[in-house]
Amino acid sequence: MAVSIRIRRGTTAQWNASTNVLAAGEIALDTTLGKIKVGNGSSLWAALPFFSIAPSELLSLTQANIADTVLDGTGLDKSFDAVAGKLTLSVDSTIANKTYVDTAVSSLGATSATTYIPLSQYGNADGVATLDENGKIPDSEIPAAITRDTELSSAISTEVTNRNTAISTAIANLVDSAPSTLDTLNELAAAFADDPNFATSITTTIGNKLDSSLAATTYAPIASPTFTGTVAGVTKAHVGLGNVDNTSDAGKPISTLVQTALDAKINEIISFNSQSGSYTLQSTDTGKLIEMSGGGTLTIPSDAMYNFPIGTSIEILQTGTSQVTIAGTGFTPNSTPGLKLRTQWSSASVLKRGSNSWVVLGDLAV
Repeated sequence: MAVSIRIRRGTTAQWNASTNVLAAGEIALDTTLGKIKVGNGSSLWAALPFFSIAPSELLSLTQANIADTVLDGTGLDKSFDAVAGKLTLSVDSTIANKTYVDTAVSSLGATSATTYIPLSQYGNADGVATLDENGKIPDSEIPAAITRDTELSSAISTEVTNRNTAISTAIANLVDSAPSTLDTLNELAAAFADDPNFATSITTTIGNKLDSSLAATTYAPIASPTFTGTVAGVTKAHVGLGNVDNTSDAGKPISTLVQTALDAKINEIISFNSQSGSYTLQSTDTGKLIEMSGGGTLTIPSDAMYNFPIGTSIEILQTGTSQVTIAGTGFTPNSTPGLKLRTQWSSASVLKRGSNSWVVLGDLAV
């Protein structure tokens, strides 16, 4: 193995300015003059003489200095022949020389592949990977042939898009511009009444509707069919007249709804509600005549109290000399010129026209 020994050196100016003291036996070179000095351990450079020595003595001294330096290391030994000026270095078992390494590697035999790896393969994408601070293999050490997450996600996304496109195309070709109400198997099945024997059933149904007096391929029209002979089996329910009886006009009864309405009208004509003072309309006052003999206030309740139907009409008659005032609970009825009956025997109608909206019509005063 090669050993490189370097000594202190500097120009004349650098040495003259230096305050460093050379150790005893330490060699230093003046690169300006090409001369050396040897330290005594106490004097500065300027106080030391330049060293003058025979080449053989210098060689011996240098080799001895090198040997001493080498011996400071571990695993090295020296053999110095001062007469011959020869320095021999040897190594012990703590330093592996070429022969030692070659012998050690050759002795590994078949176990080297599983126990040792070449440095060229360590941390290599095609060799043995390392682990990062998170215990994961760095991306740079993963072989290019191994798919990355991003590549896999992209490939899956592309494949899904391609498959969706192919499925959409196949469905579009299957539907082939069919109407939206007949573009699924369920809708088609419903159109066939979910009948697996639809062809047989429809043929039988059509056969039952054939006019036997006509050719086998001739059908009675749906619109304005012409019947011959006596049509049998048709009831009022078949034509949507289940509640109709074939009676004379004089014997035809009126409906329950009409009878109830007529009865209500009779009650309206003859119904009175007499009051001697202020009064608030009740739900039973619809269609009645409210007679106010003692004046006071006739109050129309709000929808929150009683919600009269829109269109409700109630008559008010002031039968006494005390004036009657009409008011609303939480709202003001509409009227002109005012909301008071003008005098005795004045009358007015209160008519509901909307939610909490009433109008007063009649002989009114301010």
